[in-house]
Amino acid sequence: MLKKTLIKALLLFILLSFYQAVNSFANWSVVRQPSWNTNFQCVFFIDEKIGWAVGDNGVIVNTNDGGKSWVSQDSKTEIFLRSAYFINDKIGWIVGDEGTILHTQDGGKTWSSQKSNISSPLYSVYFVDKNNGMAVGSGNILQTNNGGQEWKIKFNNSDDVFLSVYLTSKDEGWFSGLNGKMLYTKNGGNSWEEQFTGANIHAQLVKTQGYEIRSLDFVNGKEGWAVGEGNMILHTNDGGKTWEPQANGPIIGNFSINRGKEECDFGFYDVDFVDNQNGWVVGWNGQIFHTSDGGQTWEPQDSKTKDVLLSVYFVNAKKGWAVGEYGIIIYTEDGGNNWTEQSGSSDLLSGVFFIDSNYGWAVGDRGMILHTKDGGLTWEHQDSGTKECLSRVKFVDQNNGWAVGTGGAILHTSDSGKTWELQDSKTKDVLLGVHFINADEGWVCGMNGTILHTNDGGFTWDKQETNSWDYLSQIFFADKKNGWAVGMNGTILYTTNGGEVWKNQNSGTNNLLNDVYFINSKKGWVVGLSGLILSTKDGGKTWIPQKGGVRSPLAEIVFVDEMKGWAVGDMGTIVHTRDGGKTWKIQECPVKNELTGISFIDENNGFAIGKWGVILKYSKGQAIAELTTK
Repeated sequence: MLKKTLIKALLLFILLSFYQAVNSFANWSVVRQPSWNTNFQCVFFIDEKIGWAVGDNGVIVNTNDGGKSWVSQDSKTEIFLRSAYFINDKIGWIVGDEGTILHTQDGGKTWSSQKSNISSPLYSVYFVDKNNGMAVGSGNILQTNNGGQEWKIKFNNSDDVFLSVYLTSKDEGWFSGLNGKMLYTKNGGNSWEEQFTGANIHAQLVKTQGYEIRSLDFVNGKEGWAVGEGNMILHTNDGGKTWEPQANGPIIGNFSINRGKEECDFGFYDVDFVDNQNGWVVGWNGQIFHTSDGGQTWEPQDSKTKDVLLSVYFVNAKKGWAVGEYGIIIYTEDGGNNWTEQSGSSDLLSGVFFIDSNYGWAVGDRGMILHTKDGGLTWEHQDSGTKECLSRVKFVDQNNGWAVGTGGAILHTSDSGKTWELQDSKTKDVLLGVHFINADEGWVCGMNGTILHTNDGGFTWDKQETNSWDYLSQIFFADKKNGWAVGMNGTILYTTNGGEVWKNQNSGTNNLLNDVYFINSKKGWVVGLSGLILSTKDGGKTWIPQKGGVRSPLAEIVFVDEMKGWAVGDMGTIVHTRDGGKTWKIQECPVKNELTGISFIDENNGFAIGKWGVILKYSKGQAIAELTTK
């Protein structure tokens, strides 16, 4: 009898341990992932079937069926790769950062490194045959006459940065770069002539760090085009002795905007002509322009993407490819009248919110809004009607939601995102945070200490005085009266009257604070740089650091009750607490992407988003057995 009781007790202990282990098991799975974590910098085809694209993080992809399928090739490096050139389906070269030169003789099945004898970036490479080629970059022009077994420096000046090279023979070539610089050689680089582009002077007038001529293309030794910043298109028909803007081209001027985290540059990045009449240029916001009259007129084409396009290549007047940011590859077989994706872009997602276990939204770069109705299994694009970069999104029910972003953008939907309308924020400040407590009352925050308030669903927005010029990352209200906003230099602002008066709280840090979350009017948390987690039990009168166990920046934090919460950040960091933050444990993440947002519906269902468009889903393990004893 005693033996039987002991066996039952042991069995009970084992099953209870198993029950606890299963119930505490956290499973993060990938529900959306890009084909490649890269920005494609260059695309090159040798015919209608065989081509390559190269990009950041050492990514090389190859197609043998015109882009229906793309296969990764092993570059044996994580260096950023900038340019590729092939002379046939076997022999090619790739150049990139840190003086990297890669060479293949078998179509990319194997890549070997060639010695450039420099450590600065190389941006462009061109070969006229299997022996003779040149590569250009930061301060250098290199030449080889033996297929890259030996590279010689033909030009060196640390003040010059060359971005593009075009050769008509082993002797003749053009080289363009920053400050409108254009060099020409007719003897293989033994001597150089500087050509006047007009952009040379413009670079001095606009006082930029360098007015870039980013790409060159010639159809013979006389006629060529160059493109760059400010949607500049230059043309020559005398071998570059004179360069003239094409008056009817889409010259819209040079300008930039601040996206909150990084500067966005406008302009064209690449040009490709197949003859002296038909050419294409690509650039910012998915721009593609086509000419059929040698550049006298340029017509826009619909690329169906807002990603920056960095390279374009046509094999004839009908078939061509363009590649760019976030792994985008698009293709046309009718000269660009219709463009289709061959590899979906990976996007830059910044904010996510789920209203229940099925309905969720994610927002990001250049008006990107994604929506799911099936718990993240499938995602569809919604038309935001804007190209502003969106930072965060908040819904109060399945229909009513808001998203905020650059240029003072506040978007509202009342039909689950089928339509989004721009609301008048009365500001151009970058808006980074949004919080609504119901369909009528909400707040947004952003640059220059900006806090705006509405009590009519956003039909009218009024500025609230903060007496702060700090960058405010996020805002949160526990109820109609009690709210907090956090941001740069350890700033924590709070209000007890709905924002009529905002006061400072002492955070005890100068770190950038990225997010704030309160479970009620007393208990809340803040996260920021260097793995910082702060908590309060008295509405922010005192903020106490918690040990998160990580040093990487934390971007967002969420709690489902007073005990259980999660925070996400750089390098796939996910930390979780089950005791209100007394202890934080690292949860295994299936990706190493920077995670930028997190949303939980309950302790069993959550989502995280990040760079390269990755979306993760959290599900908690459930017990599969129940012990009954008699």
